[in-house]
Amino acid sequence: LRTGDDPNDEETQKIVTKHKYVIDAIAELIATLAELWGKQFMQIWNELFPCLIAFGNPNKHPHDRAMVVGCIADVASNLARLALNNPNDKSLRGLMSDYSNQCYTMALTAAQSTDVNMRQNALYCIGALFTACNQESNLQHSNDCLRCIQVYMKFPRNGTRHEQLVRDNAVSALGKIIISE
Repeated sequence: LRTGDDPNDEETQKIVTKHKYVIDAIAELIATLAELWGKQFMQIWNELFPCLIAFGNPNKHPHDRAMVVGCIADVASNLARLALNNPNDKSLRGLMSDYSNQCYTMALTAAQSTDVNMRQNALYCIGALFTACNQESNLQHSNDCLRCIQVYMKFPRNGTRHEQLVRDNAVSALGKIIISE
């Protein structure tokens, strides 16, 4: 949107809706490519990753940031599944390790957001990264990740729907950390 555009204007809302649709489609496409191409995807990921990181900056719209974190989580999850399904191929383990510092930092920052979707995606991303990174990368970030998860594990089981969704993702992330390490 340009400065001065009325966010409540009908035409502006149409543009925002189309933008969200395109961002969602691109994020889904990237994750699907990771699933289909496996290790070969990493060549493309090397080029896409800087763009994703830039698009996930804190000055971007919360929806965009949530989609970037979710995309990274989906890529990590798909690559981890590939490694799990091919246990004899050691080259498939830890494919996201080279990106772990930036990914964990982005996920931990997103987890502090008041936006529920961003929190959910951030916690999903933390769990997915633990399954797709090597032990060295995971251990560097484990204390920060566990502190983050602990905050959301304290949400009440019978809290609001949003609190329950975030808490569920925190429980899932903790489970993935335990299984991975």
